[in-house]
Order: sequence, then structure tokens, then C-alpha cells
Amino acid sequence: LSLDKQVDQYLENNFEKLLSLDDIAAAIGANKYTLCHLYTDAKGYTMIEQLKRIRIAKAKHYLTSSHIPVQDISKMCGFESPSYFGKIFREETGFTPKKYRDFKS
Repeated sequence: LSLDKQVDQYLENNFEKLLSLDDIAAAIGANKYTLCHLYTDAKGYTMIEQLKRIRIAKAKHYLTSSHIPVQDISKMCGFESPSYFGKIFREETGFTPKKYRDFKS
């Protein structure tokens, strides 16, 4: 697999964990600065932006396919706090998690 695909696979498999660039680089076996540069050049966005996209996609799935409390979904998707999750979710979707669930369900 190419380096960017390895990163994407790692992020997809570990999105629920608190990850840093150091964690990602260590898992891939590359220097974090080189990895960041190569990934951004290949994709046009950063690894952290991709991680956020994956987490928001998973959150959307959980919100529309379950009755799991929003606070629990935030933790399941790797966000450190429910308020930060709400902020990021709203920035990405235009909805609070609860409004998204109500609208999409």
C-alpha cells in the first residue's frame, strides 16, 4: 500500500483512540514531518483533517442508527469532551449532534 493509504487505513482502524501525529508516524514507521508533508501533498488535506472526517462520519452513523447518548458517541468517536465534539460536529454539518439525529432519523 502507498503511504497515504496506509495512513488512511490506520486512521480508519483507530479513529476512536486519542491519536497524535507521533502515534500515526510511529505506527506507519515514518518520520512525522516527512509523513505529514507526503500525506498532504498526496491528498490535499492533513492527516488530522482526515481523522476528523472519519470521526464525524462515524458519529453520523451512530446518531442515525442507534439511540446511544450523544455524550457516549463523542467518546466512541475519539473526542476528548462532548462539548468539543459538539463544536466540531456543528462546524462540519451545520447541526448540533442532537438536531442532526432528530433531522435525519
